[in-house]
Amino acid sequence: MIGVIFFGIVGSILIYLGMITLNGTYKKWYLGPHIFPPQAIVYGAIPFGISGIGLCLAGIISIFLDFNAVICIVGIFVFPSTIFGFILAAWRPKWIKPHWVRWLEEYYGDKIYILIADAQNNPAVWEVRVSTQAGLEEWAEEVAGKPSR
Repeated sequence: MIGVIFFGIVGSILIYLGMITLNGTYKKWYLGPHIFPPQAIVYGAIPFGISGIGLCLAGIISIFLDFNAVICIVGIFVFPSTIFGFILAAWRPKWIKPHWVRWLEEYYGDKIYILIADAQNNPAVWEVRVSTQAGLEEWAEEVAGKPSR
């Protein structure tokens, strides 16, 4: 039962981290130095969280129902969402990235490493400075010059 609770908690945390990161709440997780979560995991966090919650539900259902119901949950939710999470982590599609990351890649794609290096100097100050689109544009122009587009 502890494993069931563990997977539910971890799944919930991953979904929460994925949502707040993908909407741009913690920008320094993208460009600044970070220990957790690694950039690739951010893209797969929501599907991995769904997998964790699916395992939690499978454990709870296994107490009350037969083993076939658990196999159905694992087959329908856990396995596909885990595979999808790994695909998103490896592929990092454009449509899942926050607007500000897409903007930087579009206008400063060739100078992105200069911007990352500047953000790593003081990530806390950088994150406050780029909290708005105007601040992001001002910072990018100051560090890397005019956009290439």
